[in-house]
Amino acid sequence: MSARAGLRRWAHAARLAVLAARVVLALATRGVFALALLVALAITCARPAEAEVSLQAQLQSSRIALGETAVLDVVVDGGSGDVSEPVIELPDGVERLGVSRSQSFSWMNGRTATRTRFQVELGANREGRFTIGPIRVRVVAQWYESSSVILVVAATRESTPGGGSGRLAQLLVDVTPREPHVGEPTILRVRLVQRAPLAEDPDYTPPATPGFWSEKSTAPTSYYADQGGTRVLVTETRTRLYPLAAGVAHIGEAAAVLTLSLPATSGGPLDWVTGGGMHRQVAVRSAPINVAVRALPARAPNGFEGAVGRYTAAWSADRRQTTLDVPVTAWLDVRGTGNLPLLRTPSLASIDADVFSSSIQDSLAPPGAIADGRRRFQWTVLPRRVGTLRLEPPDVVWFDHTTGRFERLQAEPIDIEVGPPLHGSSRAGTAWPAVFASHPVDPGARAASPGLLALAGIGLGLGIRGARAARAPKAGRAAPSGWLQGLKATHGAAFWAAAARACDELAARGEDVSAWRNEVEKARFSGSNLGEEALRRQLVDRVQATAPTMRSSAPAWARAIAALVAGLALLVLGLPRPGPGTATQQSLRADRAASAGELEAASRGWRALWRSGSRAPGLAARLAWLSERTGDVANASAWVLRGDRGEPRDPSLSWVIANVRDAGGLAGYAKPRLPVRSLEWGGAALIVALGLGFATRRFAIALALAALAVAAAPSIDAWRAARTTRAVVRVPVMLLGESVELVAGQIVSMRGGEGGRVRVEVGSGIGGTVPASALIAGDGTP
Repeated sequence: MSARAGLRRWAHAARLAVLAARVVLALATRGVFALALLVALAITCARPAEAEVSLQAQLQSSRIALGETAVLDVVVDGGSGDVSEPVIELPDGVERLGVSRSQSFSWMNGRTATRTRFQVELGANREGRFTIGPIRVRVVAQWYESSSVILVVAATRESTPGGGSGRLAQLLVDVTPREPHVGEPTILRVRLVQRAPLAEDPDYTPPATPGFWSEKSTAPTSYYADQGGTRVLVTETRTRLYPLAAGVAHIGEAAAVLTLSLPATSGGPLDWVTGGGMHRQVAVRSAPINVAVRALPARAPNGFEGAVGRYTAAWSADRRQTTLDVPVTAWLDVRGTGNLPLLRTPSLASIDADVFSSSIQDSLAPPGAIADGRRRFQWTVLPRRVGTLRLEPPDVVWFDHTTGRFERLQAEPIDIEVGPPLHGSSRAGTAWPAVFASHPVDPGARAASPGLLALAGIGLGLGIRGARAARAPKAGRAAPSGWLQGLKATHGAAFWAAAARACDELAARGEDVSAWRNEVEKARFSGSNLGEEALRRQLVDRVQATAPTMRSSAPAWARAIAALVAGLALLVLGLPRPGPGTATQQSLRADRAASAGELEAASRGWRALWRSGSRAPGLAARLAWLSERTGDVANASAWVLRGDRGEPRDPSLSWVIANVRDAGGLAGYAKPRLPVRSLEWGGAALIVALGLGFATRRFAIALALAALAVAAAPSIDAWRAARTTRAVVRVPVMLLGESVELVAGQIVSMRGGEGGRVRVEVGSGIGGTVPASALIAGDGTP
């Protein structure tokens, strides 16, 4: 047995002894000596439980008013060793006011189980929705983590209708709006109002909603509210409904069976066994609701299929030019608030094209809310003939329930210019490769600049950093915190918690708060409220008098905006740019000539673009394809070498490489550069540099240097690749010095030469000389 295990056993035994002593003392004072002895023996003989450690965290109330405090319950079950206080990640605006700890033991079948409970008191200094956590607790040497919880802080406490001091719980159901049109979104809200806490999970039956199309309900949300002047706990769910027919629709009653925990009234000797209280089971039901659903106007225009809402619609296509065998994607976007899930797919047809079945993409409002959403209908359209294809917009009609009028999609037709097929067979019976048709060449396109993108990221990061530093108010006195508002307005335990926080703040400002702190501690632990008003006046006056004065933040904002503008400008300059339209049109004409079988004309066009300075990998791939088609494997391999000095992972070049290899070329070929494009290097540098806006000063410098290093990587990679001069063997030749025959299309590395012979290296440790006329330079321009 290790020393640590022995210490844990001794600590467990000591805790059991203390528990046994407390139980014996409690029973002995009530005269139950025999029971005291049995309980003590059971506790001291019990062994530790072998159960796994579990961690649970939840808020006693997930909704509070500004100035109130929230209590976070953190329960650790099964921890037999030292359990640390919870470590909680708190967002800006939420403060940790205090924490209490309690521990309990239970036994079953000769084993003990330990439960450690922490109650963490939280306060907020502003309104909003805050994510608390994750919550982490260390048990001995092991850390455990629970999921985050949501705290909603409102300006005032919400009120609920109804009431009556004699009712322990109620179920309230309401509908908004009460008189909707057919298809109009309607919110069904169910609220459980409690005046006593639950002892068990309730048995709940939601209301029936015949005549409505119902969506998924929200998760239950709890908050405190006022009902008849009494603070009550409200648990609420919301469901979005759509009425399906006009007339009176009946929403049934909601029902729940609750087990409530009530305070003890007997004062009997065994109240400690039941927890000092009693349980009562109650059944609650809501009243049924009648909803008057209004009918739509009687004379609906042609094309109306039940769409109801406040919508805007847009008709568009992915291109305005295509070929006879390349499809067009057309889509209709419907945005707004209404019965989007019930919208039917509009009809789309054309006598000049084949229209394939549509797909639907949804981006709806969150459950339980009436908010804007989007539904996209998408079609694939394949032209039937060369010329102009006109796509008329679908006939879409909807009823706007806010204006009471029918609306119709007003959009212009889409005209698409359809050219000859690129996939068709040529006069020589040779098919134009599909990869070329789907990846046209932009000869003059400029690749992304990783350096400019890195500088753009640094500028944006500095701008974000400056904006974050300038966000806080910088003129006059600092804004009051939530605890200061609580100090002014609360009473009882909440006031003493705020007073303790005020003492901590004053001590941080160098004030002597020993007398006030002693008064707070005495009041908090004695439960007395004497002297509350006097202490309130003293603390409020002193906190306000010592509030720090801050300087103006206008220069900081100006620097931040300047850095952001510079970063955006560099970002625009660093992104890829298309080439001039004349070069693109010249490449397209050469492609069309090749697809029609005019390979000589296509070759002249592509070579002219290459000689004019274009080094697009797709252009080299087309010239390699032409050479491979005529059986010139060596020239095809040479074009591959010229093309792979451009942007990596070009689809056309990758397809050609596979074909040339199948034809016997590119023996010994390896890609010289990393398979990462300039835009990807630049994007990585931009993302790294954006971290400047959130990092510490020292780490920010490291991030800036890392972004510049990432931006320099493609240049270093290109320089490394250019150090090796590659060539292609034109005709079979013997390698002098190794008696190795090189085949046509084989790749070699040139190491210099003289006297009409070139020294080459074929593989690791294999080298010799060959005639210069037997090689084709891989980086030359034909």
